[in-house]
Amino acid sequence: MIENVDPLVKEKIDSLFRLEECSWKEYDRRRTYEWQINFSLWAGLAILIGFSVKEKFKLPCSPYLSIIVFSILALIYIYFQFGLFNSNRKDQGKRIHYIKQIHSLLDLPLPEGFNKKPWPSTKCIFTNWSHLSQILITMIFLSITCIVLAGKIDFMISIK
Repeated sequence: MIENVDPLVKEKIDSLFRLEECSWKEYDRRRTYEWQINFSLWAGLAILIGFSVKEKFKLPCSPYLSIIVFSILALIYIYFQFGLFNSNRKDQGKRIHYIKQIHSLLDLPLPEGFNKKPWPSTKCIFTNWSHLSQILITMIFLSITCIVLAGKIDFMISIK
């Protein structure tokens, strides 16, 4: 089909394919880093929880101050996640745009689902299992870390 196309149109289609591929690679690269950062963060929080339980270490400040500090950290993390999610959506939006242009140049029907109107980002992030699971797991780890370091729960665990 593409062989019977004007050379200028073929060149434009090739460029659109390269742009679509770049958008996908950018999305895929960011997604890989995103998971690596989360796994590192979770491991660090788990080590901090384990150390504080084993050594019975508590922050020397008020429990309320530690709750405020960890709440600020949680908000920064959520802000970071929303930024990542929006960047991923932009890359996917660019990719869909390029695919639509390619299909219109070739007079081909769009694949199923490409004509749907995208949901707003705030609704999407709560239905996206990947980002929502990252946020929930991190909030659980941050909450446990905050509780342990604030000294609100006296663990009766003896780790040998």
